[in-house]
Amino acid sequence: MPTSWAVTGASRGLGLAFVLYLSAQYPNDIVIGIVRNKSNITQASHEQLDHKNLHFVEADISDSSAASKAADTISSITGGTLDVLINNAAYNSPTTRPNKPSTFIANPELLKREMEASVATNVLGTMFITNCLVPLLKKGSLRKLITISSGNAVRNVVKDCNTANNVTYASTKATLDHIMLMYSIELKTDGIVVLGVSPGWVNTSGKECMSLAFILFFHSLLCIENTYNMLVPTDFVLKILIVTEEDYEKFKPAIDNFKRVYPWNGKILEPIESVKMILDVIQKSTIEDTGNVVSHYGNQTLWL
Repeated sequence: MPTSWAVTGASRGLGLAFVLYLSAQYPNDIVIGIVRNKSNITQASHEQLDHKNLHFVEADISDSSAASKAADTISSITGGTLDVLINNAAYNSPTTRPNKPSTFIANPELLKREMEASVATNVLGTMFITNCLVPLLKKGSLRKLITISSGNAVRNVVKDCNTANNVTYASTKATLDHIMLMYSIELKTDGIVVLGVSPGWVNTSGKECMSLAFILFFHSLLCIENTYNMLVPTDFVLKILIVTEEDYEKFKPAIDNFKRVYPWNGKILEPIESVKMILDVIQKSTIEDTGNVVSHYGNQTLWL
């Protein structure tokens, strides 16, 4: 029997990787990508998008009425059911990722703006679309409600790594994890598995994400080695990146602490690699796992 999937934030990065992989790997399944604007889907070729089982539904999930209309459209596509919802959409501003709580002292308006934007998508938007699709999940066969979390939101990880960066994103993701715990309690009698999965460190934004990783781990060297085994001078990488030396200094202590506490080989995952690992976790999850937040390895010890 075909499985129906809905993935939010599917216009690029991890979300797009989910729908492209699922639609290609399971041609009999129904795969739905929820996107703010279809015109933003620029990281895939026409051939990749030309799968008969792949549908894109436009909706700004931070708008409750738009989320409701999207749910009606999805219901018409699937016949009134849904097997798996993957809440992937998130707001994480690259300009304030290095920020700690007190960084905003001199700019309270920036804090207000960034926190409101984070709450709108990461918390309210996810709740809006979840509430609209729960009735369909209850009629599905697999009944899995998955939320893409973050190691940055896991209390023990943050404490062990002694990191206070990315405060607006991390705090709203932590809030969402708690809300999903409440969903798990409410929906357990309906047989719905509610699970948070951290995707690891994924290269979702192209050269910026990958090169930041290189800078963090090989900054002290004269050169760094990229994925094609070509030597690239560090100063050249710094010049073509948004990431600055100041950003590096802000992130490096947290990364060093992470490597000290948790096993990690320093590998940055490509979206498709993370997607395959997350799907394996999803497929293996049972009602006994409901309410948990785990890594892409399916445990709480390997986070990257």
